[in-house]
Formats: sequence, structure tokens, C-alpha cells
Amino acid sequence: MICAMQMNTGGRFYQPELDGLRFIAFLLVFIHNSPINSSNPLLNALHEYGWIGVDLFFCLSAFLITKLLVMEHRQTGEISVRNFYFRRALRILPLYFIYTSIAVYYIIQTIGWDATLLKHLLGITTFTYDFVYLCLTYKTFSVFFHLWTISYEEQFYAVIPWIARKLIYVSEKTVWGWLIVACIIGSLIRASFIYLKVPHPAIYMLPFTHFEAILGGLAAGFGLFDKFLSGTKGWILLAPGLIGNAIIFLLPNTYEIGWNLMITYPMVGIGMLFIVLAMSKRDGNVFAKALGFKPLVYLGKISFGLYLFHLICISMVFQFPGGRLENHAIHNLLAPIISLILTIVLSALSYQWIEIPFLKLRERFGSIKSRPV
Repeated sequence: MICAMQMNTGGRFYQPELDGLRFIAFLLVFIHNSPINSSNPLLNALHEYGWIGVDLFFCLSAFLITKLLVMEHRQTGEISVRNFYFRRALRILPLYFIYTSIAVYYIIQTIGWDATLLKHLLGITTFTYDFVYLCLTYKTFSVFFHLWTISYEEQFYAVIPWIARKLIYVSEKTVWGWLIVACIIGSLIRASFIYLKVPHPAIYMLPFTHFEAILGGLAAGFGLFDKFLSGTKGWILLAPGLIGNAIIFLLPNTYEIGWNLMITYPMVGIGMLFIVLAMSKRDGNVFAKALGFKPLVYLGKISFGLYLFHLICISMVFQFPGGRLENHAIHNLLAPIISLILTIVLSALSYQWIEIPFLKLRERFGSIKSRPV
């Protein structure tokens, strides 16, 4: 049977360093989505490849969700699918649909009604936005586009408790076998998309062509690396994680459809896996301590709001009536900073007044307590 890592004292599993890491994931995505025009090569590189923050989110989410399910079984002898869905609904749905309503109002006020909005809302409300966007419309509303990742994760959440209930009783060798089969099938599908030159962003958005990060998090959550890495220091694990992601910056970007993508996605998935494993070690390494800095931890706590609100904040700031400054260097510097500050303020308010009440309610449906609110 798969074994789990021990809980923190008090029956709660919580590692604040992972919240700090969650904020780093958001910051990468924010830089990627900001209209940055800079002469700084590092900033430009982060702008081009900051999408890797999405993979860090995927890996972290899969790791934590799976680990909590395994711990629930270890403590209670079962995994309650009903309670799992209640917890996910209380965590995601309230702020998600509030943001969707705000975004619809913003779109109508700025560009007017568009018939394709109904197609977008169909995908957003059914958590199939990645498929709906690719199959029904390629028209993009900037304040909606990032919501495909929420659909992607919800599709994972729909199946993970059932997968965990099956795999919890089998050997580690069997779990490895199923994960390898999943990787092979996904790789073959991705290769067929490349061969057929299916245009971007299909490979990037679909769960069966962009899967390594979430499968890596699932494997880590099942504890498949625990024995092998038990004596390894966190900073040693961090090195291949950073190197793996650095290699991504040397490869063509994801919008260039070619066989390089057969390297890009596995590399970023493995890189994010090592980073998550490194930060979950809690062995006092300096990097984990840095991510445990209280302001970073708080920003990680509100990261769901940060992620939801950042595109609408960027849009509002860059479309502000004083937007004629956009050709000036000062605007290129100030606009992203103002967008980030506005995003943090809105997310802090929404966390306090919307998320916390539902997070407190969510704890009634969990035998293993996670992050304190």
C-alpha cells in the first residue's frame, strides 16, 4: 500500500513554504501576461516563458490534493469522494463565479455585447473552457483566457479521488506502471498533434497533451519518491529543478509547433516536480526559509484571487484614459507595477470577505486539515 508522509502536529498538514512557492508561480504568470516592453533581457525572457508558472501551479495542486487524499485514507481508512467535491466546490466556486460575473460586465462595458460570449460562458460554467475555446471559438477575451487553467484543474479534480481510491491499495510498482502508461499515451497523442501541425494553443491547453507537471505532482503526492529521496537535501533537489526549467528558455516557445515540444513539456514537468519536492523537504534549507517569509506566505494564501483578478487589473490599467503614455518608458515601467498592486489589493479584499467564510465552512468536510485560514 502507498504510504504517506506524516502530518504536522495538531492533525493539520500545512507547509507555508509551498504558499510562498505558489506566489512565485503567480508572479511568473503575471509577468508573462503583462504587456511588458523592456530592454532587460531577463525580464523579456520571463515575459516570453513565464507560462511555466502555470505548470508550477499544476504540480503543486496535484501534489497537495493527492497527499491530502492519501493522508485521509491513512487516518480514516477511506476516501470520501462526496466530501472531496464539497471541499473543492467551496474553495473554487464562490470567487470563480463572482469573478466571471465581473468580467462579463467589464467586457460589455468596454467592447459591448458579443454573441461569442455565450460560447465562452458555456465553457467557463461547465469547466470545459479549454475544449470549448479550441472547438467552438478562437476569439479571445483577455479577461477570460486564463480561466482555461481552472477548467483543466477541475477536470483533474473530477477524477483524482476515484483514481486515489483505486491506487491506494496497490503497490508502488503498479502505480509507477500506470503513470508510465499515461505518459506514453499522452506523448503519442502530442506527437500526432505535432505531426498533423495542429495549431497553438491546442497542445498547450489540453490535459492529454500537456500533462507532465500534473502527473509529477500526483506521483509526489502518492509518496513515490519518499524512500528514494529521504536522505537528499532540499537544495540538492532544487538544482535539477532550476536547471530543467532554465533549459526551457533555450528552446523554441510553445507557440512554435515542432518536435521540440516533445522535450519542452517533459522538461518543465520534471523541473517543477523537483522544485516542489525540494520545497516540501522542510530540512531548513535557505530557499525554503526564504519562501517561508510571512509576506510571501500571505501572498501565496491569496494566490487564487491573484490569479483570477490579474488579467482584468492589467486590462484596466493599460486601458486607463491616460493610456497615451503607453509609448513612454515611464508607462512601460509603472503600468505593470500598478497592475500588480491593484491585483494584490483586490485579492486581499476578496480573500477576507469572500474566501475566508467559505474556507472555514470547507474545514467541516475534511478529516485532514490543510492551510489555516
